[in-house]
Amino acid sequence: MSLQRFVFMSIMVMTIFASSSCRKSPSFEARCRERLEQLDAVIADRERYEQRKRSRIDSIEMLVRTDDSARLYDVYGMLLDEYAKYDVDAALDYAQRKLRLASSLGDSVRRRRSMIDMATLYAQCGNYVEALSTIAEVDTSNMSVADRYAWHNARYVTYEGMSLVSVDAGCRKTYGELLAVERLALVGLDLPMTFVQAEIMRSAGDDDGALELLLQMSDDEIGSVHGRAVWAYSVAQSHLNEGRVDDAIYYLAESALCDLKTPVHEYRSLYELAALLYRRGDIERAYGYINCSLKDARQANARINIHSINRLLPIITQSYDLLMARKQHRLNVLLAGITLLLLLLAAAMIWIRRDSRRVERAERRQAAVNEELKSVNAELLRINALLHDANNLKESYLCTYIDLCSDYIGRIDEYRRELNGVARSGGAAQLLETLKSNARIDRELKSFYERFDRSFLDLFPDFIEQFNALLREDARIELSSGELLSTELRIFALIRLGITDSVKIAAFLRRSVSTVYNYRVKMRNAAAGGREEFERRVMSIARLG
Repeated sequence: MSLQRFVFMSIMVMTIFASSSCRKSPSFEARCRERLEQLDAVIADRERYEQRKRSRIDSIEMLVRTDDSARLYDVYGMLLDEYAKYDVDAALDYAQRKLRLASSLGDSVRRRRSMIDMATLYAQCGNYVEALSTIAEVDTSNMSVADRYAWHNARYVTYEGMSLVSVDAGCRKTYGELLAVERLALVGLDLPMTFVQAEIMRSAGDDDGALELLLQMSDDEIGSVHGRAVWAYSVAQSHLNEGRVDDAIYYLAESALCDLKTPVHEYRSLYELAALLYRRGDIERAYGYINCSLKDARQANARINIHSINRLLPIITQSYDLLMARKQHRLNVLLAGITLLLLLLAAAMIWIRRDSRRVERAERRQAAVNEELKSVNAELLRINALLHDANNLKESYLCTYIDLCSDYIGRIDEYRRELNGVARSGGAAQLLETLKSNARIDRELKSFYERFDRSFLDLFPDFIEQFNALLREDARIELSSGELLSTELRIFALIRLGITDSVKIAAFLRRSVSTVYNYRVKMRNAAAGGREEFERRVMSIARLG
């Protein structure tokens, strides 16, 4: 996991892809989109993981109150492990506490382990002089395999950091050689050192072999979430060396995901991922990742990481600012277009409003005309009905008139023959006596009125009911048994037939004009509605039968 090697590979990748398209390939989209979205979600929700980490540290710090020195040494060790890649200054403080406690106990083994921890943390902080000085003070005699591994690892971390920050090529070469020596020393230990073996194979150019070795590791061999972060980072480096950038992005995202879930603040995967995404053209995501990495590195005081991030940050930030400027320009153009569209829309709305008002006025006029037409049509229908009724009446009148004329001609002839017989048999005196009698006239009038009543009721079978409906309930006419029409009803029957002159009605009914007038006034006064409209409503009685 050489940081110098990573920086070199990053520069090489940037050079190779400098002229390539920024669009993501279909394979990249298919394999990495979900993983990157998961990483984005963890970054957005990282406070929850941070809170979990702080709660765990708080629970361990409560154990510091013990009076057992050996137990206290172990508690300091637990806190050092929690802070090691989370807050280097805090971790260094607990390493110093361990060293003081071990010295007070006179325990050389624990003192040696504490010094190795301090040297490793000094290297992480970038205090390489202190790191080398502390390593030189460590008593290496009779060290256990685990302590020897920690001692070589402290030297490895120190030389790795020095090779990165050195500006002299000769010094970088010397530190690189010392780094290789420490790497071989780690592999020479009798420990399961798969990650170190893969690093050696990768440094020798055998990235496929390193990948085969790493991918054969089981979950138990990989270990914790942080162990998986280290494993995924190592796999990503081999893919990157072989030019499989999509695979490298996938595994770097996996490593960063595990780092942030642990969580740790001293890591490499996220800002290395930012560099690759920058070359892919995903400027916004790269900008977010590099800023997150810088914030964590500063919080952890991991100076090696800060140094590496500061090399990438100006490039990504400049590209991000350019991207934001372009987006702002597009946004301004879009806003101008939207403003123009809104103005056009407002003009169109005003125009539509004016047209709508004209249409509404036209619709109101049309509705008024339609109402007038409906009224006219209703009136025409009423008039047609009246005309139809009048035609039926005229036909009935004509038939009745012909029948009456024929009948009365026959009766006149019969009356003539009867008078002729009286004159021959009884002489002039008997003839005069017969002519003076009104019996014949009364019979004829009675017969005439009966015929008139039947004819009228044939034409208007519901006349009596409709006429009574126009009167108050206490003034309605009730007929005697066998009576068809009373005198009052005959008067208004004639009015319904169109004979409204009281003189003509009086002559027809053989009544005086005053009698007819009084009947008419009586009925008007008994009207259920307005008396002035009474006779007009009588004339509107329809033929329902």
